[in-house]
Amino acid sequence: MKEEKSFEKSVSKGFGLRLSFAIILLLFGLSGIAVNIAVPSANTSDDVVRICVFITMSVAFIAAGVLQFVAAFIGNKRLWANNLSIVIGSVFCWTYGLGALAIVGGVRGGATFREVKKAKKAAEEQRKRQEIIENKLSTFTGGAFMNAVIDWTSALVSILTLGICYPFMVCRKLKWKSSHTFIDGRQQAFDGNGGQFMGRYMLLLFLSVITLGIYYILCAKVAIEKWRTLHTRFADEATATEQAGEKLSVFDGKWYQLLGVNWLCNFVTLITLSFGQYWAHCYKERWFCKHRTIDGERLVFDGKAGQYFGKRILWLFLTVITLGIYVFWLKIKTIRWTVSHTHIAV
Repeated sequence: MKEEKSFEKSVSKGFGLRLSFAIILLLFGLSGIAVNIAVPSANTSDDVVRICVFITMSVAFIAAGVLQFVAAFIGNKRLWANNLSIVIGSVFCWTYGLGALAIVGGVRGGATFREVKKAKKAAEEQRKRQEIIENKLSTFTGGAFMNAVIDWTSALVSILTLGICYPFMVCRKLKWKSSHTFIDGRQQAFDGNGGQFMGRYMLLLFLSVITLGIYYILCAKVAIEKWRTLHTRFADEATATEQAGEKLSVFDGKWYQLLGVNWLCNFVTLITLSFGQYWAHCYKERWFCKHRTIDGERLVFDGKAGQYFGKRILWLFLTVITLGIYVFWLKIKTIRWTVSHTHIAV
């Protein structure tokens, strides 16, 4: 409560500037009306038009002043009021540049409000995290937008650096993905870094080149998965054996086993005219979990092809009715469904 009150007090930044411009607008408007009232009644049509224009402008100043006055006070609690102050300041900036008072006041108040909003967002994320932990849920909390940004940034940086920074971008993606992955309420963490992966990456490239790509096709996937699993932990675990350096997180799958799994999955997908890909996805995830141990805990996957097929049909329908826009969320939806069916073996 004390923290929230301190935030509310800090939101008053820019209040004086916003209020000052409100008073200026009201003075402009009231003075304009006073001057026109003091002028004797007009007889010519030109004088009538001139007076009507001045009165209209004065009323506009008064109306804007009232809105700015409201924005000055409501801006302490609402972001839209600060935006309103910025708009009014922009419209009346021609008044000797005095509109800058409202613009600066609105920007300062809005910036502080965003800090409050950021704090509330962090509190909401903490609440959801606590709910996941208490209910022992398996879920992925990452968003589609951030996933796309990381993918696009990784691709761009890797291309611009001719692949040199690729290991660092891979580790960045793995850290983000692990921090948003919960298995039975236990958050994952990835402690690998680009420098460590660089050595493994260069070795994989060298072996792939001298074997004309055969090593990459047969062994690279398993080698990378072993390294990734080795550096994956549960965030709530800090056991004595881990501190002693024992490898509690291991992947014990073999390259020839994965080769057989891939061949079977591709064969089923081909002969079923791609409908078998849903079974293939579940079969492959089940194999990976069977051979993956995190902090001494073996993982299991209980997703069924029928369940996955139903989800894909729904996602396809949403993609069609949104004219392809929903494709942006497909990757995250697949990850979330897969994680939701991943558990710690009993």
